[in-house]
Amino acid sequence: LAHLGGLVMMGVALLFLFGAVGTVVAVVVATLCVGIVAGARGGVRAVRERAWARPSTWLSWGVAGVSAGV
Repeated sequence: LAHLGGLVMMGVALLFLFGAVGTVVAVVVATLCVGIVAGARGGVRAVRERAWARPSTWLSWGVAGVSAGV
């Protein structure tokens, strides 16, 4: 939650610094960061549970990879 709060503050700072373009950039960056964190957490949890066959394991890794630009 604190991570998301930091992203919101970064977005507000970019809004004041760069206007509308900064807002769009902040939204894109925030979306990518949330995707990376959520996907990686789900993937790590699945690996710890040794749940390789679950479709959500591969979906989580896919979300993290796509968000990171892999």
